[in-house]
Amino acid sequence: MAFHVHTSTPRFHFVYAAALLVVMSALLVAADQYVKVSNDSTGFVFDNEDFYFKGINFWESVWLAMPEESGGNRTRLHCELDTLASMGLNGIRILGSSLGPNSEPYRWKPALFPEPSKQDESVFKGLDYLLHSLKKRNMKAIVSLSDFWHDSGGFGHYIKSLDQNHLLTSGLEGKGNDSGKLFIRTHSSPYLDFATVHLWRRMGETGVDNTKLLKQIQSRSSNNIQR
Repeated sequence: MAFHVHTSTPRFHFVYAAALLVVMSALLVAADQYVKVSNDSTGFVFDNEDFYFKGINFWESVWLAMPEESGGNRTRLHCELDTLASMGLNGIRILGSSLGPNSEPYRWKPALFPEPSKQDESVFKGLDYLLHSLKKRNMKAIVSLSDFWHDSGGFGHYIKSLDQNHLLTSGLEGKGNDSGKLFIRTHSSPYLDFATVHLWRRMGETGVDNTKLLKQIQSRSSNNIQR
């Protein structure tokens, strides 16, 4: 079993205004072993057959997958994943990041980032272990990097930690800044070639209906992911 090795490079959150799903490739496997966008761009293909993601939200899975001494419960995780697989589900949607501080109520704890530029390696170990456990069951993960919900800290806490007097505008300012680019490069890149990661979900439930803005964000985000 080979887990991802994390460095001490500071990784911090970013703010985006629309969801971006980026299909990732597989690590040391043949090209036909990972999910791809169909030639007509209307769906996904896996092993030359149409692929349909059948799954559920499993937000607590990363924390269940943490080492036992850090508060995880891998026995329960295995039971939950086995049950889902037996029901014919082939994936789960998970949180790939969370913001502290751990003293806040209604928050997934411990937070991946209990404070700006400080990360909790036990949560990263949970993410590594979870993806490995999914791979063993031929399941996929949609990794959501942030949202507007309080349980993950979300964008509200991101802005508060940077500048309590700052208000988001409707433009791109603040949505592709240096800390956001650093986060994408150092957080997403280690899993870039891991087939279990079906999609990266840049943010959730934005309510944004702006095609021009979405294309700009897609371009900025894609430029920070190198294959």
